[in-house]
Amino acid sequence: MVENGGKGVPDILNIIRAQQLSNLVKTFNKPDRKASFFERHYATPILRTLGMGTIDHTVPYSWDPPKVYKAIRDFAFGSGLSTAGLASWKYKDIMGDIRSKDTVAPLRASSTVAPQQVWLNVNHHCLTNRQKDISWMAVHGCLPTGEFMYRRHIALTVSCPHGCKTVENTYHVLAECSVARRVWALFVPSVSHNRLLTLPRLTTENILNGPPGGCTTTELRQQWRIIGVFKQVLWETRNIKVFNKPTVDPTTLRRITILLRDHAITDFHKDPVTGERHGG
Repeated sequence: MVENGGKGVPDILNIIRAQQLSNLVKTFNKPDRKASFFERHYATPILRTLGMGTIDHTVPYSWDPPKVYKAIRDFAFGSGLSTAGLASWKYKDIMGDIRSKDTVAPLRASSTVAPQQVWLNVNHHCLTNRQKDISWMAVHGCLPTGEFMYRRHIALTVSCPHGCKTVENTYHVLAECSVARRVWALFVPSVSHNRLLTLPRLTTENILNGPPGGCTTTELRQQWRIIGVFKQVLWETRNIKVFNKPTVDPTTLRRITILLRDHAITDFHKDPVTGERHGG
């Protein structure tokens, strides 16, 4: 789930089990159907613990049901559905109760932004898929930087490829590197003239985690999109430096110019949510 930092990837097992439980209850509550006799034989000992059905000793019941029924039973108890007291056992109600109990994955570093809001920010629709991936990995601390790769015995050094002679981690690549500082210093003032990005709000926390209150306005969505562009450029040019070792500055400047033109400024002439037009 998005709130768990899963970038919207659904829990397939929970979805299947919730559908099975919902269909089981639906069939169980229709005694006129032939399938209900089969369900009652195997499911009554399970469903009565969820507040449905009673044991009728005039008919036989299975106290050792097949594996599929045991899996549904384990799902119901493991998800806390036995104490949920749901008025309806429809699929949407079951999944709604499960999602309401989800725990939010904590952040690696202390942040002024709530973890749930961070996960929503990094998966916001104003970012491209590539920018979402980079932002998500940055928050998780799993960008394949020098430090990350060295700890896994993949890289030979932890040093920054730009020659900073310091440990290359996520904070370093996106904010603290000499190249990153030059990029932010060169381009942020020009973008600020268009009222798309204001310097007082640009901190390391905002670069990594996004707006503390979420992308609730057109201005905040524009700012977060442009920050995503900058992070994409910094990460891509870092990789160019590692693999091809060219002169970084001209490559960086050209790449930022292209991305700002193609992805940041022109896209914001019309807001994707409200439909309002905004000029750069």
